[in-house]
Amino acid sequence: LGYKNTEILKTKKIKFVSNSKIRVFENNDIENIISRIRVIDYINSSKLSQNELESITLMSTINSITTKNNIFRSSDYVSKKKHLVILVHGYKANGNDLRLYKHMISKYFKNTITFVSKANINHTDQYSIVELGANLTSEINTLFEDQNIYSVVDKISFVGHSLGGLIVRSALSSLDKLKSKIHSFISIGCPHVGCHKSDSFLVNIGIKFLKTFSNSKALKELDLSDNVGNKKSPLLSEMSINNNFSLFKNVTLISSKGDGFA
Repeated sequence: LGYKNTEILKTKKIKFVSNSKIRVFENNDIENIISRIRVIDYINSSKLSQNELESITLMSTINSITTKNNIFRSSDYVSKKKHLVILVHGYKANGNDLRLYKHMISKYFKNTITFVSKANINHTDQYSIVELGANLTSEINTLFEDQNIYSVVDKISFVGHSLGGLIVRSALSSLDKLKSKIHSFISIGCPHVGCHKSDSFLVNIGIKFLKTFSNSKALKELDLSDNVGNKKSPLLSEMSINNNFSLFKNVTLISSKGDGFA
């Protein structure tokens, strides 16, 4: 398509022929097409693992969603104020698992600052979701004790992968001083309603195995088996009725039909 020539962006419509079908894209779609071509160029010029390829493909989808809905400003937008994007990893993971998301967000959206949470490395199999959320809250509050950061950042968004999405939701309750800056939330494969009734036999066996041998509080909460024996509701049930989602201007939940866990 000759995307390196910016003149194409002045085109009102473009025809794309694929598998004997002709699709007509309006001008708003052209930049998304071009971004995908750039991703393909990057893939073709790099030796990447299958997991890295899948992450890049997912980031291309996220880029399309966020640009279309104006979640983040486009890469040509420059301002003195910055949009902080906090990435939160999932169960038994660490910041390295999110490095591709971090790099791709920085690449596409120049006005963002990306921060990968490290507060819960080596803790997700020991602590409850509330405790993990408290760790994230403490980490964010410490970050904003720097007045330079507080004054420069006018928006805070979160990307939570798997259990990380629930950790973000739990942390929001204690971010009172920053609520005016909270902007968007993207969760990727997050079990927002738990995994108590998974359609996958293997997933159910795996969860039972992990619960038995790791004694993980978070896994019991995901299985809705916490608070058994007392009159309290499961944590995820309590989280479902709070108003934390209303703090966000944009909420995007991304998952796969083939995911037997989330």
